[in-house]
Amino acid sequence: MKELELFNGALLSNVSKNELSALNEHTAIYGLMLTENDVRALIEARNDCLSSCGRVEFGKPIFIKLAKTIC
Repeated sequence: MKELELFNGALLSNVSKNELSALNEHTAIYGLMLTENDVRALIEARNDCLSSCGRVEFGKPIFIKLAKTIC
């Protein structure tokens, strides 16, 4: 059975990638920087986790909210 794809995954990944990369400006003062590979790994892990749980995430990804709260 083919899954119903509600959103364009590539578009969401690009948005998440841009938002995560933008966090580097905020976290750099703490010596924390995400590489392009780090960003890609976070997005892939989030997508795998959401898919395996059968969940959908609306709004900004939670790890962006967490990073802004922690730093």
